Amino acid sequence: MKQLIYELCPPILWRAMSAIKSKLLRKGRVHGNEKVEHPIGFSGHYATFADAKTASTGYESPAVLESNLQKTLAIEPGSKLATLDARLLNALQYVVRQQGPLDVLDFGGAMGNHYIKLRRFLDISRWHVVELPATAKIAQERMGNDVLSFSSDISGAPNTIVTSGAIQYTEDPLLTLASLQALNPRFLVIDRMPILDQRRLTVQRVPPDYYDASYPAWFVGPEFLQHFEGWSLVMEWDLPDHAAWLDGKPVYCYRGFMFERR
Repeated sequence: MKQLIYELCPPILWRAMSAIKSKLLRKGRVHGNEKVEHPIGFSGHYATFADAKTASTGYESPAVLESNLQKTLAIEPGSKLATLDARLLNALQYVVRQQGPLDVLDFGGAMGNHYIKLRRFLDISRWHVVELPATAKIAQERMGNDVLSFSSDISGAPNTIVTSGAIQYTEDPLLTLASLQALNPRFLVIDRMPILDQRRLTVQRVPPDYYDASYPAWFVGPEFLQHFEGWSLVMEWDLPDHAAWLDGKPVYCYRGFMFERR
């Protein structure tokens, strides 16, 4: 039903609803005797990743791991794809038409959500998820099979790299990008990348109805797109239905790209 409503409503209506929602989402935290109100979402201007990490609970808190596992186990075979998944599917179907079966490295792919949702539409020979050690360990034990595997190392020789909403959570997004490019895939798909006029390091606080967690998060600047020498831009898309809650306001800065190595 939610997907049907989305398809019938123009983006401007979704943005108006997001603006209303942002006013409602606030979370109080106590520091000593002082209560500080933090907006849910992204806030702060941190000088270093270490500073942002100190101000957050981290990516591998028990709440995050348990939530990711339960969400993955709850995915129903054959369920209708969300708009975000459909965009990624469109890009990967193009890749299959160009080169045949997918050998994917999915950087930051949690516990295999993309594979589980998209496998019925794609010809996949291998789907390897690179995640943080605790996530990779649990996922390999619970979700791993002959096609889907997990580790914490960026390695191998995939013909396609997928990363959706992940690079910006690493300590150095440009260094992470270079590590992925060094594997020399033919295709590189980057989805849900937040790009502002200039880069900014924040802490993201998750709405408490999901779980109680927070973690460092980058917004990259335009210079991010200057690091694709030797690559051709094949596809590009905006995400008008997907806002970043920055300083308590919706900011529509997420973009997606697919590159092919020349």
